[in-house]
Parts: sequence; C-alpha cells; structure tokens
Amino acid sequence: MSNEIDGLDAVYAARLYKMLSRYFDEQELRSLMFELGVEYDNLPGVGVIGKARELVAYMNRRNRLNDLIMAAYKERPQIPWPHPPQTPPIEEYKPQGKGITKNVKNGLILIGGIGIIILLIVGVSVIFKSVQGIMNVTNFPEPNLVIPQESVGATVANSGNSLDKDELNSSNNSSTLELKSLNVPTDKLLVFVRGSEHDNSEIFTIRLDDNKLTQLTNTVGQNWAPAWSKDGQWIAFTSDRDGNNEIYVMDADGEKQVRITQTSYNEWFPSWSPDGRSLVYYSDRNGNREIYTLDLETEEIKRLTDNLADDVYPSWSPDGSQIAFTSERDGFATIYVVNVDGSNLRRLTNSAVESWFPSWSPDGSLIAFHSNISGNFQIYTIKPDGTGLIRLTVNQANDYDASWSSDGNWIVFNSDRDDLNKNDALDEREIYIVRSNGNNQVRLTFNNSTVEKWVEWQP
Repeated sequence: MSNEIDGLDAVYAARLYKMLSRYFDEQELRSLMFELGVEYDNLPGVGVIGKARELVAYMNRRNRLNDLIMAAYKERPQIPWPHPPQTPPIEEYKPQGKGITKNVKNGLILIGGIGIIILLIVGVSVIFKSVQGIMNVTNFPEPNLVIPQESVGATVANSGNSLDKDELNSSNNSSTLELKSLNVPTDKLLVFVRGSEHDNSEIFTIRLDDNKLTQLTNTVGQNWAPAWSKDGQWIAFTSDRDGNNEIYVMDADGEKQVRITQTSYNEWFPSWSPDGRSLVYYSDRNGNREIYTLDLETEEIKRLTDNLADDVYPSWSPDGSQIAFTSERDGFATIYVVNVDGSNLRRLTNSAVESWFPSWSPDGSLIAFHSNISGNFQIYTIKPDGTGLIRLTVNQANDYDASWSSDGNWIVFNSDRDDLNKNDALDEREIYIVRSNGNNQVRLTFNNSTVEKWVEWQP
C-alpha cells in the first residue's frame, strides 16, 4: 500500500493512518467516521488500515485534517496525535535578468492577472448567452426528467450554513406550477440536513408550495437525522451539541427543542411510532450499535436487537407492528424486519451487497432503501416479505436516503449525480424526487456548494 496521498507529506500520512488503524478497531473507526459525517462504506479501502488511509485522504482533500485529529483526540486523549504539517510557501519564480524592480514586477503581474480575469468573465458571459440562446430554441430529449429551479423564501439566524445570495433571490413560480402539474403534494414540508465540509450540519425545512426555506437548528454541534412524527407536528433528530450524540425533539418550526435521551453514550437516527408515544433509535450503550425503543411517557427503554454486529437506521412500520433496520450481522449491510417485541426477525435483501436506510411506504406495502446491487448506490423498493425488488433510479452516480410522500406516490432522496467534480473538496448532493414507479425524476435543490441529505417528507 502506497503511503502517498496527494498534497500530504508521505511520512505524516503513513504515521496518521497507521495510528488510526492501531488505536481504533473497525467498529470504533466507523463511529469516528460517523461523527465526522463520513460514511464508512462509501470509502474505498480494505480492512481497518485501508479505510483509515482513505479517511486521511478524504479529510485532507476537504482541508479537514484538524477535524480528524480533534475527533481522534476526543476518543483517545492519551494518544499523541500528530498535528498536520504546515504547507510550505510556494516559492515565487524569479526569472534571470536585470533591469526590473520587484515592485514593478509585482505590479505587472497584478495588472496581467486582472486583465486575464476580465477576459475570462467576458468570455464566460458570451458563452453563457450563446448557450442560453441555443437552449431557448432547441428541445433536447431527456425523458422523465424535470428540473425546476430551487427558490427560497426565508431563513432564520445567520450561521455557518448561510445561504448563497443568488439562491435567496432565485424565486421561480413556474417550478411550483410544474410540481403541481405532476400532482406532487406541495402542501407538505421536506425536512433535511444541509451542511458543508467546513461548517456544522444544520436542519432545514422547505415548503414546496411557496418555496419557503427555513433553518430550524443553529448550534455549535452537528444536527442530523430528522424524522417526522406521524401527525407531522414534531421532528425528532440527533445532535451532539451537548457533547455526545443524543436524541432531541422540536416542533415543525424549530421551537421547543428538548433533549430526550440523557446518557453518556451515543444515540442516533430516531423514528416515531405511529401513535407518537415512542421512538426507536440505535445506540452504543452496550458496546456495539443495537436497536432500542423508548416510551416517551414512561421513559422505559427496551433493547430490540442483540448480536455482535451493528444494527442501525430503524424505521417504524405504519401499523406499529414492525421495525425495519439495517444490520451488518451477515458481513454486509442488509435490510431486516422484526416485530416490535423482537420476534419474527427476517432478512429482506441479499447479504452479498450493501443496503441502507429502509423507509416504509405510508400503506406499509413497500420498503424503500438505497443499495449498491448495481455497483453504485441507487434507490430500490421491496415488499416486507422480501419479494418484488424494483430498482427506481438508474444513473452512474449515487442516490441515497429514500423517504415517501404522504400519498405514497413519490419518493424523495439525495444524490451526487450533479456533482461535476467528484474529486474536489466538496461533496455535493442535491435533493430529488421520483415517482414510486421510477418515472418523472425531479431535481428540487440547486445549492451545489453544500451537502443536502437525510431528507424526509412530512406525513
């Protein structure tokens, strides 16, 4: 295995990823990566040392090595984690010859640079207008794909995730009309997580009928995994604002934010029972990650799964009798369903591929999820008995985190298909919807500088 990582000293890179592999086993490295917002199974590399190396490379590309060091120090404070080396200054090219002073030379460079920038701006403007003219007179065939522009109404307090000014001014009423023509339930909110690789992750809602975007959280910690109560009045979510990951609840406007779990462990990804009286989530309170339920009235906690592998991302069925979740007990991430009393455990998906984030349809007849059955991650549905597997999205990118509309006719998800440069420092994901039969894929957001994920449709 090569120690070389682009833009990073080879000796430092090898030291860091070997230390990570020495002091973190696979489960602990997964947890560390999760706290950093990195999906373990989405990184290449084999074994703990391979994943550790790819994690170092990933964080280095995004200028987040300090975040990695701080997270590792938080988990292993007794280890002398090495600080990233300082990047040496680029030595200025000095041509041989005399008769030109340093100030004049710098002035000429500045003037030349400004001239190049002006020429580039003019050139891009001309090209844009030309392409725009061509687009106005040419009908390019693109079946079943509708792309309305995102428009945004209001946001709350200014934060590290503040919206781009152009985005705030991109109101486009034709987008809403287009969605309504497709009978998309535009009267419902979408809740999702928005963040960048350098800022906190915060929770937002967007209303499709008037394109109003609202920021619900604004804390020093990470806020993620929002989940609607079945009456659409409350949102449960995970936050590490108080140190470790805990479950919180707030109303649909972001008010009345209340911490629900009070432990020294980590609790993640809540899902509501249909009657709103209980939450299901996963926790590492007993070592590895297992599924638990919490009665919000009695505060009784019940452990639903018990095995040596991780059981994660639970989703409560609409009739309240079953819980779908992802388990790694077969060596791969696989979708399982179990009764709420822990009985009748059964596997739905093939154990030789990765399948994540199950989501029940409103009538309970289907479960949506994303899987790499085809090589990259795409959206699929399957019946609760494990039959009737259907692929909904077909592209060369990755589609994640499916959630159903209240009428069961649409599925919302996030995708990196329009990330034009997947090797740059930005992990760009946008929100899309698709009919439950795979038709009419619609892009909803156009904020290419951030990650938008863990989106869920209001019931």
